[in-house]
Amino acid sequence: MRNSLSLRTAYRMNQSVLVGMAICCLALSAHAAVTEIRKDFPAQTALLNNVPVLSAPASTGEYLISAYLDQPKNSAVTATLSWLDENGTRHYETLGTPNAISGSVLVRVQANTSPTISTRGNVTGTYDLYVVGLGFWPAGNSSQGGITEPVNYSAWPLTSTTLVSTAFDADYYALILVPNIGSRTLSLDWTDAQTSHSLIVKQNALTTTGTSFQLIHAVAGSSVTINSNCTENCPTATIVLVDMGMPASGSGPLSDHEHYLLGWTDATYPKQETVVSQGSTTGIGLFLANITEPIASSCNGETLYAITQSTGYAMQIHANCDGKPYSLIFPSFITSGSTAAIETENWQGNLWGSSPTYSAESIVVEF
Repeated sequence: MRNSLSLRTAYRMNQSVLVGMAICCLALSAHAAVTEIRKDFPAQTALLNNVPVLSAPASTGEYLISAYLDQPKNSAVTATLSWLDENGTRHYETLGTPNAISGSVLVRVQANTSPTISTRGNVTGTYDLYVVGLGFWPAGNSSQGGITEPVNYSAWPLTSTTLVSTAFDADYYALILVPNIGSRTLSLDWTDAQTSHSLIVKQNALTTTGTSFQLIHAVAGSSVTINSNCTENCPTATIVLVDMGMPASGSGPLSDHEHYLLGWTDATYPKQETVVSQGSTTGIGLFLANITEPIASSCNGETLYAITQSTGYAMQIHANCDGKPYSLIFPSFITSGSTAAIETENWQGNLWGSSPTYSAESIVVEF
C-alpha cells in the first residue's frame, strides 16, 4: 500500500474549511464499536510464513494494524502484512525493517479471510515481533478491556521528563501534537529488548505543527521519557500513550466515528462528508482514511481530501484503477464544536459528477 500525502493550496484549504462549517450537520457519523487486536511472536529464531494475526471476520471490516519488530543490530529481518480487500485483491504492506522498527496501516479485510504476517531476511540470534491494532465496527460491543491510557500529557518538558515506567513489557500507541513547533524539537525516548530509541518530533514541510503517531515497545523495568531543545517561550506539547494490553471484553478509553462511501460512482465535491461534527472530549484524535478503485484497464482516478477544521489543513490521497488501496494516518486535535470531514474529487475533467466506482472509508478515533 502506498501513501501519498500533500497539502492543498491555501485557497482550496480555506474554501474547504468554510464549506465544512456550512454543512457540518448534514451528514453525521455515529460512535461505533472498537475492538483490540494483539498477536505476539517473542523470541523467534526462524522466519514466519503467513501467520494469521486475527480470526477471520464474519463480515468485511476495517482495521488499523501495527507491528513492532525488535531485532539485533546485525539481523536483517523484514515484517510484511498481507490481506484480501473487499474486491478480493491481495495486498502487502511492510510494517517493520532493520531501519524502521514499526509501522501502521489501515486495511479493509474481506469477510471470512484473515490478514497474515510474514518475516523475510536473515535471522541472527532471536527477534521479537509484536502485532497490535484496532477493529472498527458500525454496530456491536466494544472489546477494549485490555486497553488503558496511562499518559495524557499537555505541557513542555524543560528537562528530561518521565511519562511512564513499566513493570512489564508494554506496547504503546504514541500520539504527539505540537502546534507552532518552529525550529524546536521534541524527542520521545524508550528502550526495547535490544537497545534504546528516540522518536524525533519536529516541524514538517506541510504544516507548522509537529505530529507523530507510532507504535513503541518498552521493555520491563524501563521508562518512556521526553526531552526537548527548548527552555523558554516553548509551545505546548500534547502527548497520549495508549497501553495495548492483552485483549479483553468490555469498555475502554477509545471512542470512534466512522463514515463509509462504499461502491460510490460520484464525487462528493463541492459537498463534504462529515466524519465528526463535534468531539465528545477535547484532546487528540487519530484520522484514518482509505480509498480504493477496483482493477480496470483505464479509468479516471479519484482523490480523497481529509480535512480537520481544528488544525486548519487538509491531507490528500489519490486512487486509480490499479486496485491498490491508498491510506493516510495522522493525529489531530479534536475539540468541542470542531469538524473533521472528507471530500472526494475526480482526478481529471470536472471535479464533481460521475466518477469511476470507488470505496472510501474514514474513521476518527478519540483518545
